[in-house]
Amino acid sequence: MEKSIINNKGAVFYENGTWNFITKTVNRNNYTIEYEKKTGFSSVEKAKQAQEQESKRYQDQIVRVKSLTNMRYTFFEYLDYWYQKIYLPNSDSQLKIVYSWTIYNIIFPMAPKDILIGMVSSDYLNELLNSCKDYCKSAGPIINKVLNVSLKDAMDDGLISNDPLKNMKKYYWDVPAMIVYSKEQIKILLQAAYEYHSIYLEILLALFAGLRKGEIYGLKYSDFDPKTQTVKIERQITRDYEITVKNHSTFKIINSKQLVKPPKSLCSYRTLRIHNIIFHELEIRKKENMQLFEKLGKDEQEWKEYICIGKKGHIKSDGTCNEGLKRICERNALPRISMHDLRHPYVKPTTKKYLFFLVPMIQLS
Repeated sequence: MEKSIINNKGAVFYENGTWNFITKTVNRNNYTIEYEKKTGFSSVEKAKQAQEQESKRYQDQIVRVKSLTNMRYTFFEYLDYWYQKIYLPNSDSQLKIVYSWTIYNIIFPMAPKDILIGMVSSDYLNELLNSCKDYCKSAGPIINKVLNVSLKDAMDDGLISNDPLKNMKKYYWDVPAMIVYSKEQIKILLQAAYEYHSIYLEILLALFAGLRKGEIYGLKYSDFDPKTQTVKIERQITRDYEITVKNHSTFKIINSKQLVKPPKSLCSYRTLRIHNIIFHELEIRKKENMQLFEKLGKDEQEWKEYICIGKKGHIKSDGTCNEGLKRICERNALPRISMHDLRHPYVKPTTKKYLFFLVPMIQLS
């Protein structure tokens, strides 16, 4: 597909000494909506006037073809409808951003042609994937994901009678190699984190309780029982995004907020035994947080019962722990690791191996 067509869909543009625009036309032989470049206009005004006429011609064409085939949507129209009316109202995950970016910033601008929804085939999807896969390293896998989820809904609703997903080419994620620190590296990390301290408790909970970041952020003081030396996992903190789509072609994040949600699955509800050093650090954290809330106004007490509090009295931001961990790694020549990676070497406090890992913390305390 010609680069100028990909980059200028819907726009009047100047190229090779003339004004041009891209128009859509319906191919009645295969019910595809194809793009064609109209060139040779001496002024932007003439190009825009001709573009309006072509747009009206296309609308007349597509209305007639939809009527003859009894199909309500083109594939692009259905993706837009599915995202806004089916997926978006029923999702509160960060995937909303990924899906919106995939649809409006990759598929719509990069796909060579549209097609009536009932005519979508494996060949059409493979052509689309081939045109879009080089947008970025993860484009192929995420487009696969979006197509699988949206077109299964289209088939369930009777908009597609065949199964175009059956022979669709699969693209797979490049899974990064798992980083697991050695015993010596864990000692270095703990020493540095103890001195950095603002995320020390979070690191202990990830490393020695195997908790996810959202689960750590969701912990309250009441979840800890010093008598039984246990912690209960009953909730997580996630971020939800409010997204709006303009003119069926662009999306915008208009708001985001942290939400309290149930754990990831039923199996994620659990009670874990943890070492006393975590309770020691919890008391230090509670004292620091209570001093902070005493300085804040009465309107800033919403998160008072939670342990992971930032300077303004809210749950710590999504990147706080990972950014702090990044700095620790850089300053101590450690391989770059994330909070989630810390869960990999998790071992139970009943094992001798756990006690070996605990040595540097006991010394520091």
